Amino acid sequence: MTPEELLEGLNHAPPAPVYYLHGPETFFVDQALQLVLQYAFPGGAGKDLNYHILAGKEIKGEAVVREARTMPMFASLRVLLLRQAQLASAAELEPLVGYVKAPSPSTCLILCTTTKIDGRTSLGRTLASKAVSVECRHPFESQLPPLIRRMARQRQVELSCDAEGYLIEVVGSDMLALDDAVERLRLFAGANRIIDLETAQKCIADTRVHEIWDLTNAIGEKNLEQALKVLGKLRSEGMEALRALPMLARSVRQLWMARSLGQEKLKPDSVAKALGLPPFIARNVAAQARRFSSEGLAQAIEAMHKADLTLKSSELPSGVREWVVLEELVWTLTRGQ
Repeated sequence: MTPEELLEGLNHAPPAPVYYLHGPETFFVDQALQLVLQYAFPGGAGKDLNYHILAGKEIKGEAVVREARTMPMFASLRVLLLRQAQLASAAELEPLVGYVKAPSPSTCLILCTTTKIDGRTSLGRTLASKAVSVECRHPFESQLPPLIRRMARQRQVELSCDAEGYLIEVVGSDMLALDDAVERLRLFAGANRIIDLETAQKCIADTRVHEIWDLTNAIGEKNLEQALKVLGKLRSEGMEALRALPMLARSVRQLWMARSLGQEKLKPDSVAKALGLPPFIARNVAAQARRFSSEGLAQAIEAMHKADLTLKSSELPSGVREWVVLEELVWTLTRGQ
């Protein structure tokens, strides 16, 4: 089941006895939990007595099972949320196997892990076959528009296509940040409004996108000093290298795709149509693509692929490894064609 199917189901049917939500995107977990709590405790009645949260090593399987088999008080459902369950020991989680096979119909147990439990273990097999299992990963860029529209509908606003594209470029695939951005747009523009690109630009800061474009500009101009300065600014603002690299890679891929259209079609309108980009982004892509050769962009993509593998496999301390690898990447790209 996908997160979207999970949320749609909770909008139209009672919660299942056991949910297993695994993956790094906590937004979907929070959305599902909100719908479960709305169903279980209308107006908040009975929530204090029947809603319990445990996290990580404080999860004790036998205690969870006892709680789950206790009848709810002054409510129709008891809700148990187990966060970061992958941090609990296998021995503590083992009692959950029997419970998941025969759960209480008056309890909704939500088990959450950031990484999927090994499917070869008894708990992994049982969750896969008996629980409602949902992978909560960060969505791909192509999956973001309908998710943003759903956020907007919930707030009784509508975003233009350019405004949607702007949010994706500015915020990325961080669902919590996207949700916050849509809420700020609603507060800025008001409900029952169509929010256009100009309104989105006024309300949502585009610092991150401009800095990534500044970085690709500096690389295209072979300006190592400026590229390292922008990279240092991204680091000082708290951006993780593993998030900066995909943004840079996406930017370079767009340049490569634009460059492949040929010099005669390297114009904003043609780039916007071919790449499916909003006009204001297509202008940047077309202008920057002229700075690179096709061979240079191909080499850049290969260098970023190698940097990605290094980031995910090196034994160096992470705080050092990440930015050293990115600095070496910038050196490589500014010396390329």
